[in-house]
Amino acid sequence: MVVNQQDALRRLNSPRNLVNSLSAASSEPVLIPCPEPTQNKAEIEHREVPQPRRGNEVPSFLRVTAGVLAHENTAKEVGEQLGIAPYTVHNYKHGVVGGKKDVALKEAVSDRLESIRETAAEKLMSTLGLITPEKMKGTSAKDLALISANFSRVVQNLAPQRDQAAATAQIIFYSPHVKEENRFKTIEV
Repeated sequence: MVVNQQDALRRLNSPRNLVNSLSAASSEPVLIPCPEPTQNKAEIEHREVPQPRRGNEVPSFLRVTAGVLAHENTAKEVGEQLGIAPYTVHNYKHGVVGGKKDVALKEAVSDRLESIRETAAEKLMSTLGLITPEKMKGTSAKDLALISANFSRVVQNLAPQRDQAAATAQIIFYSPHVKEENRFKTIEV
């Protein structure tokens, strides 16, 4: 807030000023000198902070990339790396652009994820081909259990995710309380 010299003196010498109301016991008001304003000649450098892109400002190839990366990383991390708002990255992950379902984006993200899964499965199969019974003979049961646990985790991660909400649906039935006849008032006529 910028106050000129005249307004500053008026405020400082006002009877509603706390200093003046405390010194009301004395007959003369306290005059507070106000220094002359100095001009600050320093130049202010304005820098534009790049704002993350949102919605329709993002090219389609970047939407697909953000949607795919968001399946393995957080939306915040992907957004920081690609310069996209985290909320927008989350929407791309689910195939939403501008608050509306974008079927083409959803299919492109699914296709890219499927090609990644296929590549990972091919690499896994080639790795499994390198593990022969001869190489497994010298390993302990603990090591075999670790190897099988790791492979099962890889297979589980490669499988498409199912909708968990549908698998955990609950149905709750409510039944009214049954009242007995003797609880009602009887009126004889």
